[in-house]
Amino acid sequence: MKCFTSALYFHPKDNNLIKAAIDKINEPDIDDDDRIPAKRAIFTGIRPLFPCEMVTATVKMEARRLLQELTQFAEAPEALEQLFDGFSAQDSRRSAVLSQLLQWQSTPATSSLAAVLADVEAGGDDAEAPVRGDMVLAVMGKPALLFATSIYDEELATLIWSGLVQFHARNPEFDLKRQVLDNSADSHGYSALHYAIEAQMNSFLREVCEQFTQEEVAPLVARVVTQDVALPVNSSQIRGKNIASGGCSLLHLAAIRGELEIARVLVAPPMAMDPKLLLDWDGNTPTQVAAIHDHQEVAEFLQVLNAPPVYSVWIMTRLEETTLVRHEVNRVAAEQGWCKQRHAAYPTTDLPCYRVAALDGWVRSSLAARLFPQIAKRYQLPKHQRLLFRDLFYVKYEARDGERAELALHRDGSVLSFNVLLNAAEEFTGGGTFFEETKRTVHITEGDAAVHSGKVRHAGAPVLSGKRQILVGFLDVADCVF
Repeated sequence: MKCFTSALYFHPKDNNLIKAAIDKINEPDIDDDDRIPAKRAIFTGIRPLFPCEMVTATVKMEARRLLQELTQFAEAPEALEQLFDGFSAQDSRRSAVLSQLLQWQSTPATSSLAAVLADVEAGGDDAEAPVRGDMVLAVMGKPALLFATSIYDEELATLIWSGLVQFHARNPEFDLKRQVLDNSADSHGYSALHYAIEAQMNSFLREVCEQFTQEEVAPLVARVVTQDVALPVNSSQIRGKNIASGGCSLLHLAAIRGELEIARVLVAPPMAMDPKLLLDWDGNTPTQVAAIHDHQEVAEFLQVLNAPPVYSVWIMTRLEETTLVRHEVNRVAAEQGWCKQRHAAYPTTDLPCYRVAALDGWVRSSLAARLFPQIAKRYQLPKHQRLLFRDLFYVKYEARDGERAELALHRDGSVLSFNVLLNAAEEFTGGGTFFEETKRTVHITEGDAAVHSGKVRHAGAPVLSGKRQILVGFLDVADCVF
């Protein structure tokens, strides 16, 4: 039977007949007279895989069988399952079989052809063949993992990967990166990971990432790109979207497919793919590709990564503007009172911009004219998209009993956020915006705006003395008719 624990090898098409005969033999109530014909049936009319009816399986025999089965689409999945199911670094027998198989599939040009053919046919001993870093387990001329992912079989891909990881533990010179990133055998230039992304193999992708460090894989992964690829023809063809440019990286493909969770995995270590630096053959970044294919959530996520966590820009060009704004805000607050519970999770002492009616129109239009173009340029927003106010409000932090002097670590509900300092920095001590990722507090001067992703954790650093007044804006990115 076709298993590594048996010494008997029969033709694959006779497996069912063999199984039925063995089941008959093992029936507890069978008479000895019936058991003998059942045993005879195992060998009667069954075609042996090898010239003799019964042989002792050697490493080369098993490797030779796999060598043939891995050339047939119908037989390859089962052959891979038999090789890798339960594979461990301590399994010297199967490790030797895999080593021999790799040696035959990766024969160097310096080898004599006659010697190669003789070696394949020879019986030989069970010694483990040497392993090299350029070896790739192949199925039908392609890497085994490329085969498994291209038929959208995540279970098989995961099984193969687990076995190769165990084999690498026994043979450190065996290159795991080559098994998942080699795209030289695919007509579209896809690697196994390209197909894994296309097939939404999130779990498989995470298991692959667990085996690498950023230093090992990040310099390579950005260079694994496709040739020109025709996507499946559908209604998007009318809009000119049925062709994906060549030079498509893993992150480009995730953007095309709208796979947000996969995009998160790819930009994080160990892959650490930088959307700013990746360009396809049409010069598009993954961010732009996501927008082209109407995957807004992915586009917004990548846009946030396209710029530093925070930067400042001068918005109110004359200090008298901040003075006039501050005085009008304080006048309205004295009449109507500050709001203290408007944001339930992280309340601030604030006043919505629309409540200061005399300023509202000017403030919004001035921000749109002065700040928005700089944000769009900094974050490389597509021209057809606009920044919109999700919320715009004035905030007061004051180092006085009964007043709020700080705001705890939090994330905003917006794509981007900004704050404009409305009074002189000399009027208070402390304050500023603290960012958890950098462990740094950003201080700006009167009239400046600090802009950052709404998704990064940040806090209002405590004001130790005096009063700090700011204008805060939460911004979203959207396509708009008007």
